[in-house]
Order: sequence, then structure tokens, then C-alpha cells
Amino acid sequence: MNKKVLFWILGVTAVVIVLLGVLGILLYMQRAKEPTQLDPILFPNTGTATSTSVKPFTIPDQNGNPIQVRDFIHNGETVPDVVNPGTQVLAGSLGYCLADGSCPSGASTTDFSISYDENDYSFNVVLLTEPLSKSRRTAEQFLLSRLGVTQAQLCLLKSYVGVPAFVNETFEGNLGYSFCAKSTKLP
Repeated sequence: MNKKVLFWILGVTAVVIVLLGVLGILLYMQRAKEPTQLDPILFPNTGTATSTSVKPFTIPDQNGNPIQVRDFIHNGETVPDVVNPGTQVLAGSLGYCLADGSCPSGASTTDFSISYDENDYSFNVVLLTEPLSKSRRTAEQFLLSRLGVTQAQLCLLKSYVGVPAFVNETFEGNLGYSFCAKSTKLP
């Protein structure tokens, strides 16, 4: 009877180990999943050129559904955050300078900063000047133009719109985009 119990325990242990291994592989594959690359298409460029060939890709919305966006990462103005791997700065300053004295930043603006986290496909918008409603509208227009999405699509993307206390102590938490449901009305 001891052999039966021992074989039973070993069998259950083996099944649990196999299930944990499969679960680990599935979780790893989900985290390693990269945005889907699509064929190149032409989009208008906001710079001096009349158009540019970019490769759009998809990023998942809050529900995991794909939304096609312009390649805002390789557009010549977005810069990687070297201190936070997987984070891209689309606009504004990184908030720090490098040892060589350079202070990398995305598109030039002092009204807001926008970063994108490739790990969880989320945008972080920080409003840096009053009036907040004007800063938010400017940031929204910037994102809409860089991503090539509609307002409805932007509302579906994972985003956080906030304001630091040194700019305004009244508003806290996720303020949302002005045209999205449940957004905070700003002065």
C-alpha cells in the first residue's frame, strides 16, 4: 500500500509540475507578445516633408481589442527613456539629464509631457501648465495627430491623464481625455 500512495503522490506532483510549466509558458508568451506589424502605408507628416512612409502597427485597447495606430515610436521625435526600458517619450522632457549633460526629450512642448509604456501598452499624459483645459486639449490634439486615431479610439486606449500638485493641487487621479465619458471637467 505504501507503493500505491507513493506512486499516487508522485503522479499528482508530476501533473502539478506540468500544469505550472504550461501556465508559465502561456504567461511568458502573453508578456512577450509584440504589437502586430502591418504593411507600410503613406500618412501625412506634420514636419516639412509632404508625406512619409511609416509602418502602422496595432496596440490593444483596454479590452484587448487591436487598434491600428501610426508608428509614433520611429517618427524622428519620440525618444526612448533610457532609465525606464520599454518607455518612449513622445512629447516633453524626460525629467532628467544624462551623465553626458544631454537632456533628451520628445516633441518640443512645455505644456505637457506624454510617454508610452510598451510593456502594458499605456499612455501617460502629464499636464504641466494652466489653464489645464487648454493643456489637455493641446495634448489630445498632439496624440490624435501622432497616432492617427479618432477620439473614440483614443478613449479606448489605456491612458492616464494627470496633473502634478506643483501645477494644481485641486485635481488628482485620472482626469481622462475631455471628449471621453467620465472625464473630469477642467477650468
